[in-house]
Amino acid sequence: MGKKLLKLSAQYAESAAWLHEDSMDGSRAETWTSRAMEWEQSRSRSGC
Repeated sequence: MGKKLLKLSAQYAESAAWLHEDSMDGSRAETWTSRAMEWEQSRSRSGC
């Protein structure tokens, strides 16, 4: 993925995690949190 797309994806995933957390769906919140972290780490490694 491109650097900008990785940043946007990570932000989206973080927002989705909060929405699932607020709706008491811990499993999906953890899934989205993991994705956010993965995409942000990928972006960081790519030098953005």
